[in-house]
Amino acid sequence: MPEPLPYDDARNVIPHDSREIVDDDLLIRGIPEGQIKNGRISSGAFRSSSKERDPHRGMSIDIEKIVSEESYQSGPYVGSVQFAVSIPRGHSLLVGCDPLPENEAHGQIWRVEDGPKPMTGGQTRSIHRSCVWHVEIEGVSIR
Repeated sequence: MPEPLPYDDARNVIPHDSREIVDDDLLIRGIPEGQIKNGRISSGAFRSSSKERDPHRGMSIDIEKIVSEESYQSGPYVGSVQFAVSIPRGHSLLVGCDPLPENEAHGQIWRVEDGPKPMTGGQTRSIHRSCVWHVEIEGVSIR
């Protein structure tokens, strides 16, 4: 049975590390057209959300073992990449469930050292370098 999710007063999921998401599981990051620069995926595709958009500064992902065809097709993405949960966790990041009404597979990656902060450049580069295609974008390189 999934663990109950922690919420703040504004009903945002609080950063947490979900026990049911194991290090060998895969995470999917959707790539919007605006994050393709000069024939490759921009490093900006792996940055944390702004404080205005998400007070906990998470990076949205989908949890591959939960993804359904319907949930995957939600969002403005032209393709997607995947990487193992062990990559962000190896950089002291939390990986947790954050289901949305239109996407039960939605989750977040959070950096929570002394409060919510955006991921560091080293953390985002490590995720970017570890990616492989989930849904390839023709004519585009991951790096």
